[in-house]
Amino acid sequence: MKLPKIKINLDHIREMLLLCGFLMAARGLWMIYPPAMFIICGAVLVWIGLPAKGGGER
Repeated sequence: MKLPKIKINLDHIREMLLLCGFLMAARGLWMIYPPAMFIICGAVLVWIGLPAKGGGER
């Protein structure tokens, strides 16, 4: 059985950097005031997860 080839393109790298940036921001908020991390990061995740107003992809 052949293993599938993994293609990594610029979009994958950008998504990984975005995730790393979000996690670093969450960690920084946690170091300042832990409840702020839950409030702000939770709001950002809800905002990202909401459907677009036009009904299409963002």
